Amino acid sequence: EAESIIERVKKEYEDVYNQVSREIDFFLEEVLAPIGRKKIYANELRLKAAQTLKKALSTIKTVKVKNLRLDENISIPKIDKFVLEEKKLVDEIEVMKDSVKAVGTSALAYIGATGMAKAIGVASTGTAIKTLSGAAAKNAMLAWFGGGSLAAGGGGMALGSVILSGITVAPAVLFGGLMLKKQSEKALTEAKKIELQVLMEIRKLKTLSKNLRIAKEKAKIYEHVLDRLTANLERLINEVEELLSKTPEPELLETLEKKVVSLYIIAHTLRKVVQTKLITPKDFKFTREAMAIIKEAEVKLKEI
Repeated sequence: EAESIIERVKKEYEDVYNQVSREIDFFLEEVLAPIGRKKIYANELRLKAAQTLKKALSTIKTVKVKNLRLDENISIPKIDKFVLEEKKLVDEIEVMKDSVKAVGTSALAYIGATGMAKAIGVASTGTAIKTLSGAAAKNAMLAWFGGGSLAAGGGGMALGSVILSGITVAPAVLFGGLMLKKQSEKALTEAKKIELQVLMEIRKLKTLSKNLRIAKEKAKIYEHVLDRLTANLERLINEVEELLSKTPEPELLETLEKKVVSLYIIAHTLRKVVQTKLITPKDFKFTREAMAIIKEAEVKLKEI
């Protein structure tokens, strides 16, 4: 009887474990990685927007010597400060691209999940990611998700299995000990204890699976907002650039000021959206912070 209990829970655990591992793989590769790629493009667009804003402000300043307000809430100095801050994007974009070049999907998934270029650039050891080997860099990325090391299962191990091995107990580890225990004199008692332990691990896995499903749906909403922001930013950049190419007549200057305000609002909102952490490590819960910034971005988009 002890052996049948162990075999039954072993099969159940392996089935759930492998299923959740595949779900993590899908979430990383099909949900977070595409978002990471879009975040890199959004950052490139933010840099372009900052350059356009700088040129536009230069034109506006030649006329507005005393009144530096463009509307009730936005002033030229405020936009100047924003443009200066966005200069950091040059280094951040380079770090992101270096990371993607070094470790591919895991870097894109990490960017999608966090958007934190500085965290991407440096491993937990303090070593720059781009100076690490492929496996070491990938381990540094996956460690944030709560995952184990690639060495645990070989270089060809799926990302989902690597991450899951750090969050819960791998079947080979858990049941390697069980086979010995079931041969003891108190086999039945031991088997029932093991059954309870395994059922607890299965509950953890099912909770993780539920979190992944919810996060996937919310990530779709986030991605849609990100797409709308980048599309509007691109449009506004082109419109401002077109106005700058014309002779600065009074009526055009007024239109330019309005477009500059809109460009600043969308660029500033996009920065907050890109930098927002989408999920929490180890449990893959979609963050409240991300949901709040999605709502804020939707309001800003309606105002434009």
